[in-house]
Amino acid sequence: MTTQPKSSSGTHRPPGTKAGAGATALKAKLPKRRSIKLPFIGEQALADLAFTAGMGVLVVAEIVELPIALIVVTGKWEADQHHNRLLAALGTSMEDAG
Repeated sequence: MTTQPKSSSGTHRPPGTKAGAGATALKAKLPKRRSIKLPFIGEQALADLAFTAGMGVLVVAEIVELPIALIVVTGKWEADQHHNRLLAALGTSMEDAG
């Protein structure tokens, strides 16, 4: 009976694979976000620009007041930044554990 060698973390891994291979394969399956590079702002996702433009339309149409729109757009930006940091930390820990 033959046994497969254990990795340093104690988990079984098929021969010839390295740590983080699963996370890399997962990243390849995720759809890429469409983005556009704007002067003075940098690269922005089209969905984020559409959200901000929509809020601007609501302000111009006087459906939403400007301070409320600024709070909503800022809150969305903060949530996106937190989500991106959370995903980066999760990916790093998965690669370390894998």
